[in-house]
Amino acid sequence: MAIGKCPSPNGLSVEFYKFYWEEVGKEVYEAFLHIFATGEILAVLNATTISLIPKTEHPSSVTEYRPISCCNIFYKAITRVLMNRMRPLRRGLISLSQLAFIIGRSLGDSVLML
Repeated sequence: MAIGKCPSPNGLSVEFYKFYWEEVGKEVYEAFLHIFATGEILAVLNATTISLIPKTEHPSSVTEYRPISCCNIFYKAITRVLMNRMRPLRRGLISLSQLAFIIGRSLGDSVLML
């Protein structure tokens, strides 16, 4: 995960986990094993803070803001693991006409197709 990004809702960043991995790594690993074995995730690990970032220097309407989601580091890591596990299956799950959320494709490409 990228360094220097905003912290998760609990205030812990990727840097925290990397710096203190010797102390927290075993518990993080055991939490991952539990989540993937049971399919259960604690609500606090699934928490997300949504913030509005201004697109202009002096925004005057809601349309001049861009929403961002500050997800918990655990949530991001679990999502990454699931995404990597599903990658070999994507050809059968995702239509060739799908443009968003696919590496190398952009939602803006659909405008060019019209």
